[in-house]
Amino acid sequence: MGEPPWVYNEMRQIGTDYFDFEEVRKYDSRMQKIRDVHKEVKHILEIIDAGPGQNILEFGAGTGEFAIAAAAKCSKVYALDISAVMLDYARQKAESLGLNNIIFQQAGFLTINTRRCRWMLWLPS
Repeated sequence: MGEPPWVYNEMRQIGTDYFDFEEVRKYDSRMQKIRDVHKEVKHILEIIDAGPGQNILEFGAGTGEFAIAAAAKCSKVYALDISAVMLDYARQKAESLGLNNIIFQQAGFLTINTRRCRWMLWLPS
């Protein structure tokens, strides 16, 4: 039995194909040029007071900028994204820096199934 028709399929590709390695590489390069990603990540890590002994779960990890910075400060980082290619790209970046405390997992994050309930984060219209 499949999902009910009202369940949003967040794994379905819409728009830019982030399941294509070249598109992911271009995206990462573009973000480095138009945003101060490192400043943004540093600010978030300060706000959450990230440090030794902590574990962090990141939804929508993308190319791994936040996960990589968090892994340098924390015990373990769980990086989730729907794009396996994004995660492979992020994994390569982490490995090139010698980081081995990031768990990369392909998964959605708009629906959370628990034992007796299904939680859905609704998309705004």
